[in-house]
Amino acid sequence: MFSNLCTVQADTSRVSKTLSPRRGFAGMQFYRQQFSIVLKFGLTELEAQIGWVEEGEEQRGPAAVVFDHVVEAV
Repeated sequence: MFSNLCTVQADTSRVSKTLSPRRGFAGMQFYRQQFSIVLKFGLTELEAQIGWVEEGEEQRGPAAVVFDHVVEAV
């Protein structure tokens, strides 16, 4: 029952180093990529980052917050 406020866009090419092959139903191969979207709430703005674990250490990269529409205070 919430409306969308924004979309987060990030380049996942650096995360691709962590891709791991898996076997699914009937032995079909697929790849799994795990990452998190980190939201940072400031006093006047919303920032985002992409986060992932590589060789046991947390890595972070840039992400963009794209607002879907203008939000007006009521």
